[in-house]
Amino acid sequence: PILFDISIRENIAYGDYSRINIPSDEIIQVAK
Repeated sequence: PILFDISIRENIAYGDYSRINIPSDEIIQVAK
């Protein structure tokens, strides 16, 4: 996988560009 020069949260959210604000709890769940 490739990480961009942005936060881990932003890297995870990058793939879901259909939504503007992704809740932190969703980011935490996918990071596990």
